[in-house]
Amino acid sequence: MGVNSRIGNADVRLPILESGRAFLRNSAIIQGDLNLHILTAGTQPHTVAELGQDEPYLVRQSNVLIGGNINLKYYEYYGSNDDWKGNYQCNLSKFYDVPNMGNKSVDGGSFLLTNGASYSSLKIQGNSRLIIPPGEFYIDSLLQIESGTRIEFLNPGESSIIHLNGKLIWRPQNDISLSDAAYWTNVARGFKLIQHSSEYMLIEGFFGGTIYAPLSELILGQVNKKIYGRFLAKDITVHQYAEVFRVDYDPISEQSYAIRSLK
Repeated sequence: MGVNSRIGNADVRLPILESGRAFLRNSAIIQGDLNLHILTAGTQPHTVAELGQDEPYLVRQSNVLIGGNINLKYYEYYGSNDDWKGNYQCNLSKFYDVPNMGNKSVDGGSFLLTNGASYSSLKIQGNSRLIIPPGEFYIDSLLQIESGTRIEFLNPGESSIIHLNGKLIWRPQNDISLSDAAYWTNVARGFKLIQHSSEYMLIEGFFGGTIYAPLSELILGQVNKKIYGRFLAKDITVHQYAEVFRVDYDPISEQSYAIRSLK
């Protein structure tokens, strides 16, 4: 976590006892619990009381605040009965179940994704508008949305899922400010991005939603400092002064309407 960054709860899985670490820079704040999931590899588990500044799996610089508890959770092997499960691989079969429309590049104007659409890559240049409706979408390599692009969710809060099998560069803006917590909470409850590969993921633009990327490195808050949603990745960096507001994936039902004639 970067300087003066702020998140709620944090779970960190360390692959081997004393070979990984959670690093908290100056004045970083975890408002809730910090859960360290440690693979013991047959060694004697440590205790919370032994968790000091010199421990290799937690490094805290000055003025770091952890509002809740530091919990050590152990498992003996991947896939053991623990809060973390060893098998994070997503099923990639859906990429081959839908027709692929090749590489798509948009430079200017509006582009509406359609439910079930599949692309080899999708690039949205600045001065464009990307409209995301409810549905599921598949991108088999690169998803690149550049600065200057406006992103619009057609029905915020309803389920929109992007399956990605490659690198992510996310830099769009939105007509509604990130300070509008009600709007972005609604967006985040319905939007999910699933990373099927180990490619790098960069979030610099406006973002609200869940990211599930167990094999990837995820960078948050390098440019825009308010982020809404939940995030799971192999490695996560939260940049300085960034604030992450937890919003669970809990989409609202698709709207339906009944018309009744009055006589």
